[in-house]
Formats: sequence, C-alpha cells, structure tokens
Amino acid sequence: MKVTRQLTDETKQTITAAANEFDVVAKKLGHEELVADLPDMLDRLNRGIFRLVVMGEIKKGKSSFINALLNIGNLLPTDIDIATSTVYKIIHGPERKVKVVFLPDRETGRQTDTNEITESEVPKYGTEAGNPGNRERVEFIAVELPSELLATGLTIVDTPGVGGLYKSHRGISWRYAPNADAVFFILDSTEAVISQDEIDFLRELTDKITRRVYFVQTKTDMASGEQREAWEARNREILTRELPALSKDTLRYFPTSSKLKREGEERKMTKLVEDSGFPVVENFLRDELIAAKDFYLCLEIAKRLLAKFGVLRDSLNGEARAAQVQTGQELDALKKELERHQKDLSDWEQGIFQSQQQEFSDRFRDLKQQACEDLQNILDPQSTDIAIILDQLRQMPNATGAVLDSKIRDIQSDFIATCSEKGQAVIGEFSAGVDNALAKFCSAVGAKIPINHLVARSGTLDLRSWAEGVPVQQTLRVSRFGFDTARNVIGGGMMGFGITATVLNILTGGFLLLPALIVGGAFAGAAAGAAAKRQFEEALAKTERILRETMISVRNKALQDFTRVANERERAVRDLVKAAIKGTRDQYEREIVQIRERGNQTQEALRESATERAAVLKTIHEHTCKLEQIIQVSVAG
Repeated sequence: MKVTRQLTDETKQTITAAANEFDVVAKKLGHEELVADLPDMLDRLNRGIFRLVVMGEIKKGKSSFINALLNIGNLLPTDIDIATSTVYKIIHGPERKVKVVFLPDRETGRQTDTNEITESEVPKYGTEAGNPGNRERVEFIAVELPSELLATGLTIVDTPGVGGLYKSHRGISWRYAPNADAVFFILDSTEAVISQDEIDFLRELTDKITRRVYFVQTKTDMASGEQREAWEARNREILTRELPALSKDTLRYFPTSSKLKREGEERKMTKLVEDSGFPVVENFLRDELIAAKDFYLCLEIAKRLLAKFGVLRDSLNGEARAAQVQTGQELDALKKELERHQKDLSDWEQGIFQSQQQEFSDRFRDLKQQACEDLQNILDPQSTDIAIILDQLRQMPNATGAVLDSKIRDIQSDFIATCSEKGQAVIGEFSAGVDNALAKFCSAVGAKIPINHLVARSGTLDLRSWAEGVPVQQTLRVSRFGFDTARNVIGGGMMGFGITATVLNILTGGFLLLPALIVGGAFAGAAAGAAAKRQFEEALAKTERILRETMISVRNKALQDFTRVANERERAVRDLVKAAIKGTRDQYEREIVQIRERGNQTQEALRESATERAAVLKTIHEHTCKLEQIIQVSVAG
C-alpha cells in the first residue's frame, strides 16, 4: 500500500509537547535514563531524518547495492575477498569525506576523538581483512557526500553480514535495528534461496522490532529471466509462509542488478538502468518512504513515547502500591505503639501509681505516728532525767546561795537543751524516713520530685527553737540579799526563831534550795538545821515539780509544732506528688498525641503523594490518549 498521507504540523507539535512533558515528569520521578534519547528523537523529527538500515547475510551484495543506489561505484568496499566488519553511516554533506568514530575507552568510558581518513584507509578500519575482530574498536564509519537522494533526509546504514563465517556480526546489526525507520533486507539470485538462519533473523526482526522490512534481490544479471523469476517466487512463498507479520499484499520485493545499474549509468543507456531494477527502488524510496517520512517518524516516536509513558505509569502505580503497603505497615506500627502507650498509662495509673501512693501514705502516717510516740517518750514528765538532776543537786548541800542560784539556771538550760537534742534526733529520723519513702515512691512511679524544694516549702523541724521559747522559771531564783542575811545571822549566833521564820517565809515564797545550816547554838542551831533540811527537801520537791512542768511545756510545744510542720510537709509532698504525677501523665499523653500526629502526618503524606501521582498520571493519560490517537490514525492511513 502506497503511503501518501502527510502528518500535519499540529501532529508534530503534539508529539513535541508530549516529549517535553515526558522529559519534565521523568526527571522529576528520577527516571533520567528514559530521557537520554529524547533530544535525538526530537532532532530527527525536526530535521526529518529517515534511517534506512541495510541488512543481510555476508556476500549478498549489500555494499554494491548501496553504491549503485547512490550512483557511486567505489563508495563502500566491494571486493569479493573483503567482508564488511563494521557499520557504515552514509549521510548528506557538502563534500565527500570519511570519518572513523571509535568506541568509548574501556577504562574511562570516555568517547575518543573522531578521525577523518582517506578513502584508501577505509579497508584498514572497515573490513575483516584490515580490522579483524574489530581490534581497532571502531563504532562506525561515517561517510558524507553530496547526494540528491540523501539531501531529502535519508540516512543509509550498512550493517555487517548477519550469517556465514561472521555470525558475531549479528549483534552489531541488532544494535541498529531498533532505530530503523525501514529495513532493506538483501537476498541474491544465485547462491541459494532464503536460508533458515535468515528466516529466524527476519521472524525476530518483524515480530519484535518493525514490520517495515522490504526485500531486495541482487545479482539478477547473473541468472536467466526464468531462473530469476523462479528464485523470486520461491523467496516470496517462503517469506509469506514463515513470517506471520508479512502477507502477500504487504510484501515488497525488488529484483536488482548493481552491475547493470553501473553499466547503464556509465554508458548512458537508460534501458540498462531500467533493467537493473533500481528506478523502481528509487521511486519507492522517494514516493513512499521519504514522502511519508514524517508519517513514519511521528508514528515511530509516538510509539516510543507511548512505551516510555507506559514505563512511568507502571512505575507510579508500583510506587502507589508500595506506598500504600508501607503506609499501612507504618500505621499498623503506630496503632500498636499507641495502644501500648495507652495501656502503659492505664497500668501506671491503676496499678503502679495507686499502689505506690497508698504505700507512701501508709509509710508517712507510720513515720508521723512513730515520731509523736518518740517525742512523748523522750519528753515524758516522769523521765529519769529529772531524778538524775535532783540527785546531782543533793550532792551540793554546802553551796552558797549565789552558786546554787547560778547552778539551777544552768541545770534548767542544760535540761532544756537535752530535751531539744533528743527531740531533734526524733525529727531527724522522721525527716530521713520521709525522704527515703518519697525517693522510693518517685523511683517506683517514675516521677521526679525536687526533695530540696519540698523541705523549703514545708519548713525545718527544729526543737531547739521550741525549747528556747520556754522561759526559765523566775520562781526558781532567790533574793541574794535575803538569803545571805539569813545565813550570816545564823552563822553569827544571832539567829532566833523569829529570824528563822522570816527566812523560811522568804524561801517559801521564792527559792527552793537551802544549804545546810551552820550550827551556831544548841537550840537555835538545831532548830535552824532541822528547818534548813526540811526546807532543802521542799526546795528539791519544788524544783522537781517545776522541771516536770517545764518538760510538759516543751513536750506540748514540740508535739504541737511537730504536728503542724508534719502536716505542712504532708501537704507539700501531696502537692509536689500531684505536680510530678501530672508531669508523668502529661508526658504519656504528649507521647500519645505525638503518635497520633505521626499517624496523621503519615496519612497526609500518603494523600499528598497520591494527589501528586494522580496529577502526573492524569498528564500521562492525556498525552497517552493523544499518542494512541496518532498511532491509530497512522495505521488506518
């Protein structure tokens, strides 16, 4: 079928826009490898380059066919003993020149310089004889020359033979097959009909790469007309039978003779040129392939872009599925973490905290009760400390009044200090017990309580200050004048009953101790001595009573203030514990909130990612539909 349909500029613009959009999307998604060939594709589209790849087994006349097609006899090596070992690219140029393009360096991967060579040097780089096994590492040989046919945008690629002694050339041919806009497959008229190796190669080519494969039978001048026609019929029958992609209606087959074409051109004999079959090939190239090159280029690029968009679409869908799976796993993990934290909080509140709080309260109550009992015991008015003090006083019957007066004050002060020290020890034990109980509680419930701050809030427990608040009993003091006068009177032998009564009255009203009376006379001394002894015992009894009253005052004051300060400490502990517990609970709740926020962020990230993917997929879908429409119209055309 002759292709005459020209695609419009609008179609090219559609393909260009799709390619540009693909470039942006692919790079954004990290698929730079998919855009590497986009510049070349668009350049081909804009310049209208049409790649005709010539393939076939060795010694079938490929190079001779190309030379005859371009009407240049010595363009490519054609000696019977010379086999092509590399690829030749023939393009239009202002003047004839040959360049060798080498493969990248094995170690660095860098492209080596291109060398321009003379035509006599071509066999050195482009034949098996001159470059066996491609030891020169030639990628291709570029041939430029002025040509009306090439000026239309046609590029001819001559590949090494695909079979025979050089089957390694098959891989080279396959590298260029995917980029072919059309393939001329070369057969001949003398050696054999198409072989199984050629059929296998063509089947793979037409099934996987392109169906635009056209056949050229060379060397028709070497067979008779009947032989040539029989050869052609046989090849046609094999091709249509073995290649499902081809049919009798679509198969294009061109018998040619490079020799007749060359002779006809040289001798200016039109008949020979026509008999060579090349005019038919040239007309096919100009009127169908080159005339429809935009059609084929757009179709090819549309298909390639469509495949690339398909890769992006599949990648995005795969990422979406992976993201959903990953997000689901993350949300499951966050859900389990949330449930674990909530359970930990519940277990802490209902288990650890409540039990430890009760244990601490019980311990505090026991410490408080024990401290009260200890204060009761050490400040007991019946304490043996008072008896010890009285015994010490009994050992001082001859002291003067001033000495005794001073001693009594010291005894009372020492007594109060002793009570204070014993009480302070009790308070110390209480405070240490509370601190230990509080530290144990904090450790058990995981709370942090500043104990120093607790002491500052609840105050210190200092019994000495309470003791200092108890005044020294003024009734224990004696008028030094009265006591000394009485003693002097008695000591001078002038003391009588009346005087003695006066002294007793003074002592009864004030001082509690008397020294032993110095005997001054028989009756008076005896009377004074008996009275003094009696008064001494009465004074001791009064001292004992006052000391016990002092003890009661200290005890009451101590218990009262201890209870107050203990209650203050208990309230301080309770407030700080509440604050610490609230801090612990708040920490749990903050962690729970953070987990929920992480879950929300994960879901939001999934939604944003899904939204972005949806937008990209929408773009891909829009361009895919346009490309599919181009392909459908092209195929229908």
